[in-house]
Amino acid sequence: MKILRTERPVSRLLYGSILFLFTIAIGALFVLNYILFSNILNRGYTTQLAKTTSQLGSNLELTMSSFRNTFNNVALTILHADKLDSEDLNTKLSTVFSANNDITTIALFDYDGNLIYSYMESELKPTANVKEQSWFAKAGNINKFTVPHVQNLFAGKYDWVMSISRRIAYKKDGTVHPAVLLMDIKFSSIAAVCSGAQSRNSGYVYIVSDDDIIYHTKQQLVLMGLWEEDPREVMSQSINHSYISQHDGKKYMQHITHMPYENWYVVNVAYLDELSATWQFYVARLIFISVFMLLVIIPTSYLFTTRITLPLKKISKKIYDINDRHLDVTFDEDNSILEINMVSESINRLITYIKQLLREQELKQIELRKAEFASLQTQITPHFLYNILGSIIWMIEDGKKQGAIEMITALTDLFKLNASTTASTIPLSFELEYVNRYVHIQSMRYGNTFEFSVECDPETKTLLCPRMILQPIIENAIEHGLSTLDSGNILVKAQTKEDMLKISVRDNGVGMTEDTLDRLRQSLINTTGTINSKPHNKAHGIALRNIHNRIRLLYGDKYGLRIESEEDEGTCVIVCLPILH
Repeated sequence: MKILRTERPVSRLLYGSILFLFTIAIGALFVLNYILFSNILNRGYTTQLAKTTSQLGSNLELTMSSFRNTFNNVALTILHADKLDSEDLNTKLSTVFSANNDITTIALFDYDGNLIYSYMESELKPTANVKEQSWFAKAGNINKFTVPHVQNLFAGKYDWVMSISRRIAYKKDGTVHPAVLLMDIKFSSIAAVCSGAQSRNSGYVYIVSDDDIIYHTKQQLVLMGLWEEDPREVMSQSINHSYISQHDGKKYMQHITHMPYENWYVVNVAYLDELSATWQFYVARLIFISVFMLLVIIPTSYLFTTRITLPLKKISKKIYDINDRHLDVTFDEDNSILEINMVSESINRLITYIKQLLREQELKQIELRKAEFASLQTQITPHFLYNILGSIIWMIEDGKKQGAIEMITALTDLFKLNASTTASTIPLSFELEYVNRYVHIQSMRYGNTFEFSVECDPETKTLLCPRMILQPIIENAIEHGLSTLDSGNILVKAQTKEDMLKISVRDNGVGMTEDTLDRLRQSLINTTGTINSKPHNKAHGIALRNIHNRIRLLYGDKYGLRIESEEDEGTCVIVCLPILH
């Protein structure tokens, strides 16, 4: 048959079309995800920063409000006390101190700066000048905290504190006298609230008020003059607004919230380098996924097109060869697809003599192709099913119909047993029954070349285990351990030991080298890794790793698989499970 230059095999056209469509689809998804993630990442970054800052402002408001309430309660307690050295006053102030460890000082001074009363019984330093203290000069009816400072008025005390003061009255000898009340709180209480509010590990938080820095994550660097912040820049920005600035050559985003009562501006800073790193990671992952999908699609598309077109090629060639020996018909078709031309030429050679027969045959072939295509669409059973079905077909072709019937019946019973329950954990006896039926099918497939036995302590059969954990292990033992041997045996043994249910699957197959066994064990430890060995060992490792990971997710890292193997001696896989009734 003469092949025209313009003709193309349908497999090549179909393969090219599928690759083209998938490539376009992957490219479109890449661009769409690129655009969407860019917008989502920027919005999410800004939103998270604003949310963190707002929450920090609220937490600080609650903290400072709590301290102010405590301060007001102390003022009322002193005001209502009959005298400053009364036992009742000391008892109430003792309660305040015991309830709040952040308070370091409660003291009362007259307008000349003389110490009238101190709960802590601390002595005022002779050199202390109370009237020069900012808290003393600003003492009024509005309770506001000072900037952080070292409180060195009292002997032996050098605490880093924030002070709050106000003018109050106290009673002495039945007469009311004016005074200034001082309460110091530890600066560490403010730092503790701020330290957990950073939006990113490399970001930082600071608080400013007028020209003063109240708190800074890098407080030590600020005090040493190695780090600078400009409070005027902060107060020139809009409240509850994120903006981008630059510091030491790095770009960062900062969000500002305002605490009206204290007139504090809380600033949360996050470096944009992290956003860029996240974005680069996402793009790299997106590229990797796209390339991976293409690498998967290329061989998959080839297999798919081959499966569709190969039957058509075989049928066309068969019809052409048969008719070529009996009839002399000239090929007179100009279709651009080679396979269709082959079928058309065969039909032309037979149409004069067996027109009706050819029509019926054509309809049958069309239905057959539809059935084959539908079968391809519904093949979702485990991969061992393909081997079983292949064995059944071989038995039928070899005239072993009874063997095929037995295998089909066994396979049906296996599926019935599997469908009889949907529970994720089942009694060990159920799992062993499923394995027995599975091994029976494999035994028929391999011609009873291996023996299978089970040894279980009676109390273990009622214990619960995850579903489908033994079948993949036994399948590995058959496929990778015994398939190349003339005979062999597999032993499943279950017992309770070391407060665990231990199920071992031991075979006397080919085993593994020490290097392969080490890589297999390492893959169980590193759940994201792969086994760098031969393909069948990779499949072996993937099945075991999946079971190992499933057990650990269900019951914790204490449980899972343990593997022992020796080359030419066999392999033993031990399943360690908790004892569950």
